Amino acid sequence: MSDFRAKLKRMGVVKGAKNLKPAPKPADPFSGSGRREKVDTLKVLADLFPNGRVVDQYSQPFFEVDAVFPLSHQVGPTVLADVANLDLSPASEFCGDDRLQGMTGRDLLFVDLETTGLAGSGVQPFMIGLAFFEGDALVVRQYFMHKPAAEEGMLQAFEELFANYKVLVTFNGKTFDLPVLDNRFILTGLLDGTRPDLVKMPHLDLLSPARRIWSHLPSRALSYLDEHVLKMKRPPGEIPGRLAPWLYNQFAQSGDPRPLEGMFLHNELDMLAMVPLVEQVVNYWAAEIPPENPYIAVSIARWKLHLKRQTAAENLFVEILSRGSELPVEMRLLALKELSLMLKKQNRRADAMPLWQQMAELDQIEDTFPHLELAKYFEWHAVDLEKASLWSAHAYQIVMSRPALDFALKEEIEHRLRRLAGKIEQDQE
Repeated sequence: MSDFRAKLKRMGVVKGAKNLKPAPKPADPFSGSGRREKVDTLKVLADLFPNGRVVDQYSQPFFEVDAVFPLSHQVGPTVLADVANLDLSPASEFCGDDRLQGMTGRDLLFVDLETTGLAGSGVQPFMIGLAFFEGDALVVRQYFMHKPAAEEGMLQAFEELFANYKVLVTFNGKTFDLPVLDNRFILTGLLDGTRPDLVKMPHLDLLSPARRIWSHLPSRALSYLDEHVLKMKRPPGEIPGRLAPWLYNQFAQSGDPRPLEGMFLHNELDMLAMVPLVEQVVNYWAAEIPPENPYIAVSIARWKLHLKRQTAAENLFVEILSRGSELPVEMRLLALKELSLMLKKQNRRADAMPLWQQMAELDQIEDTFPHLELAKYFEWHAVDLEKASLWSAHAYQIVMSRPALDFALKEEIEHRLRRLAGKIEQDQE
């Protein structure tokens, strides 16, 4: 037993808590010496961004970074001068805002926030990214909240700059960026009755058009569109926006902005990506000839139909369908279905009838839609009961050949066939 006690003593085990030594303090992760070293945040920011500066003419100073691109600069497929001179009048149709009539790219203020969180009233924009045309250049400007008090100065600078432009451009700003900014103006007490209402200003939120135009892509995230639509590969140093809250929280504890360098890059790339996207969206909407890409072409026609631009949509669908076998079968079927339903709503069933026939004749058709529409047309409008019965029978064959039987649809068609058989028998008497 004494040997065992001696062994415990050698290991540092003591009886009772009086003789316990305090645990050593953990080493600071930000200092190799084990002590927290004070970081001069503004000096480090100045080293990271030679084109940055401290802005101190507002109630609170903040750090600002500018990147200037000449109008001859190309972003993806777009020369910046083309966006500066872009006529925004077509955007008044899909934005539903006549105030965009006569405006150009020089009236645009692009806005993108990096925030301390993704939801909640306490979310703060620690970075306000802005892009705008000024003279012979596009300026990408970033306001950075190097300390909590800096937010007030950032908002004042944003308000001053915003007054020089007429239209906001964002990517999902309608549901995120603008409500966050509006909320911060309220909570910081910067309301003086003269500030324009951000939510009510002309606003081009690119997310909705992007979802319409590029619906065939697996993602409509801005970074994905940047790579797959604009063909611009993002550099390895970029940090995804989803990490912004965590990274800023780390910065708030350490005062070291170096890990945020990739977030500055991410924000700048997002700002630059929105510029050519505006041109593509506006030009796609304004074009009378659909683009060569059949998926985009059909998406634009459907978009116009969704916004009640029936004549424009019909013209696009007709042009698309004139491509014949060049059009992928699934796109041809979709175009035929959308156009036929529009014509049916306009009580132009006679014009829709050949479209349903084209759908039914395609080898890949596994849908009863055209067959049943033809059955209805011939029963109630053209009053050809034999043809109505024939198309109903085709629909019944499709239903019965499916691996999973749709009993409700089966019974509906059987009921239709019985009714038609009774009508035909009556006519023969």
